[in-house]
Amino acid sequence: MKVLVLNGSPRAKGSNTVKIAHAFVDGVRDALEGPKAKGLQAPGADGNLTVDEIDVISKQVGPCRGCFSCWTKTPGSCVIRDDMTDILEKIKAADVVVWSFPLYYFGIPSHLKALMDRMLPLNLPEMGPREDGGTSHFARYDLSRQRQVLISTSGFPSVRNNYEALLAQFSILFGKHGFTPIICP
Repeated sequence: MKVLVLNGSPRAKGSNTVKIAHAFVDGVRDALEGPKAKGLQAPGADGNLTVDEIDVISKQVGPCRGCFSCWTKTPGSCVIRDDMTDILEKIKAADVVVWSFPLYYFGIPSHLKALMDRMLPLNLPEMGPREDGGTSHFARYDLSRQRQVLISTSGFPSVRNNYEALLAQFSILFGKHGFTPIICP
C-alpha cells in the first residue's frame, strides 16, 4: 500500500496537523502489520506499506495559468516545469492520499490550493453529470482504488460554521463518500 501525505501546513514538520497525520499513518501501519504478524493478510493489502510525505511549503508549485495546455497541447502533462510534475506522479501512484493542513480562513492554505489547482491534468476536458446533480470533468486516469483522507486542525472550538465550505469542496472533488474527514477543532 502506498500512502502519500500532502503536508499543507506552512510550519512543515513542526505543525500539529502533521503530527495527527503521522498518527494516522502509524495506525495504518499497525493495521497492516497486525494481520501480517499473525500469518494473515489485511484485505486488499500486500502487507507492504510505503509512505511518502511532501511538505508542500518547501516545493516550487506555481499557480495554474488556466492555459488548458494539459488538455490540448500536452494531454495529461502541465507545461509549467516545477515540482508539480513529480507530485502528480506520486498522486497517481498512491493508494491513499492524506491531505493534512490547518484551516486557513475557512479553507485550504494558499500553497496547497495552488497544488490542488494544478491537478487539472488528471482530468479530461469532457464533462458529465455527477451523482449529486452537479457537473464535473471525467478522470483521465482510473484512480477508483484511491482513497482520500482529509486531516485538518483549527483554533476554533467546533466544526460547526467553520468547516462547511471545506467539507463541501472535498465532497464535490472526491464524491460524498470518496474521502474520510478527520477534523480537529
